[in-house]
Amino acid sequence: MKKTTLILSLAIISFIAFSQNGFKAEYKLILAKNGYAPMYYELSNSGGKSVFKFIKKDNPERFVDDYETGDLYINPETPDSIQPLIITNFAQNKIISIEYLTDDDGTTYKKYIVSEPITIEWKLVNETKQIDKYLCNKAITKFRGREYIVWYSKDIPVSIGPWKFHRLPGLIVEVIDLTNEVSMNLINIKYPYNEDIKTKMPGLKNTITIDNFFELKYQAKNKSREAFISKVTSKLPRGATIELTEEGSNDIEKSL
Repeated sequence: MKKTTLILSLAIISFIAFSQNGFKAEYKLILAKNGYAPMYYELSNSGGKSVFKFIKKDNPERFVDDYETGDLYINPETPDSIQPLIITNFAQNKIISIEYLTDDDGTTYKKYIVSEPITIEWKLVNETKQIDKYLCNKAITKFRGREYIVWYSKDIPVSIGPWKFHRLPGLIVEVIDLTNEVSMNLINIKYPYNEDIKTKMPGLKNTITIDNFFELKYQAKNKSREAFISKVTSKLPRGATIELTEEGSNDIEKSL
């Protein structure tokens, strides 16, 4: 069957976002950088705002051996307290993210409040598939250095999605990038769900732009990399060396 695509109208989707009922959903998020260990997030919305917040995670294997090369991979273990929180204000077309960076060996983290507009653009594809009990439609997008295939269901007409994925004419059920390093899957949903969101918007006095945050992240990663190598090398036998793979290449946001 021939596939067709179209660009979704921003005006139509903006209307849908404000006319829908509230809901609360749970998503499983898997990132290669976390050793493919599942992390669980709650997505809720009411009053023109949505909140995507961390619930829990499964711990990754700390050490993984590559039996073909003999290389030893060390997966990072980050504390639950520094997982990102993403709040979207649709009336202001703004995403506010609370993010954390470390520039040492992961001992200390600094909090940043990052502000950015909702900029994602979708192409809708004339293709469907069944996921669990939902008949889903396909959409594709390029965002922050990755290409994504997304499946959404018009059975639940909400245009608010997990993370920063908004403005589709239905609930997002599945997200996967073409490198298989990022995936998000709907676990359950309560709809309609009209309780107020209890998470408060952070104070915006020290907000930075997404461009500023990427600059700070690049600097912090370089410092953290050096600190980590120094710490691990000091515990190895004399003459042993380590080599880190390109850090950041499998971050969920690879570039602006």
